[in-house]
Amino acid sequence: MIRPTARPGFTLIEILVVIAMLVILGAVLVPSMSGLGRDTKTKAAADLVQSCIADGRGKAIETGLNYRFAISSDGNRVRVAPEVLDTQGQVPDSAGGVPSVREDNLPTGVTIVTIDEDPPSPDANGWIVLATILNDGTCREDLVELKISEASVQPLGVRIRGLTGTTVLFNLTAGGKSP
Repeated sequence: MIRPTARPGFTLIEILVVIAMLVILGAVLVPSMSGLGRDTKTKAAADLVQSCIADGRGKAIETGLNYRFAISSDGNRVRVAPEVLDTQGQVPDSAGGVPSVREDNLPTGVTIVTIDEDPPSPDANGWIVLATILNDGTCREDLVELKISEASVQPLGVRIRGLTGTTVLFNLTAGGKSP
């Protein structure tokens, strides 16, 4: 009698067990992986704000002029410009040289507001000045806190310290309160 030779392969039971393990593994990993990229725009906006403030601080020290950090009244733009701007938003000739003005758009869907309970009102050009960076690198205001938010993402906060003129990034609670 000729015995059939065993062919290499998998049984149906083995295949079903492997598929079941893959389904279970996918059910565990997919929810945790889906939230990884949700807050990238918020973090990019926080990086932009910190960069603007650092740029204004450097320009203030370099030029000897005070620089203002401001947000647009709709909260979608940030600006760092010399304090000596005239009513049209231009640097007057008496300022000497051409100090730089930096304006940037926040990523789409991200807004920035002040956490201050009594926020300043916008100027004639629609900018809300939040901090004045003095020519020694410090900030005129003692403490400025900003809330950077995007729909369905936990908001981030940026704190500008008066004594050093530096910024700190922190997480905000669901109600937008700082720790």
